[in-house]
Amino acid sequence: MQQSLAFMHEIADYDLEGRRVSTPVNIGYLYAGILFAAGFGFVLVTMTLSNILAPHSRTKEKLQTYESGEVPIGSAWVQYPLGFYIFALLFVAFDVDIVFIISWAIIFKQLSLFGFFEILFFIVVLALGLAYAWRKGVTRWI
Repeated sequence: MQQSLAFMHEIADYDLEGRRVSTPVNIGYLYAGILFAAGFGFVLVTMTLSNILAPHSRTKEKLQTYESGEVPIGSAWVQYPLGFYIFALLFVAFDVDIVFIISWAIIFKQLSLFGFFEILFFIVVLALGLAYAWRKGVTRWI
């Protein structure tokens, strides 16, 4: 048991290329945690300071709706049809899918026939999603 622990300690002191390293392999998680905590702390401190130091006086001009220098007519509250939001979500979804397809195209030769069928399945699922949205009338207002 003692001998196997010593062997594991020797393995942990080497990286994948066989070079001797002085820090454990998982020290990167510590650095990421420290950076995350520092970023979170920075956001908390700056938001707290802005709430303490910023003036909080409410005037009629500050509460008025801003319309690019024009005097507002009526209420600024307008309820948009749900189709606009669904269409925006579809746009974002397909825009992100294009990023996946472009990254697939860059390494297409390395993936061979399996990669082709994998992206073909991906595109078929996308087409089914678009057909479903079309059938439900999401794109009818265009």
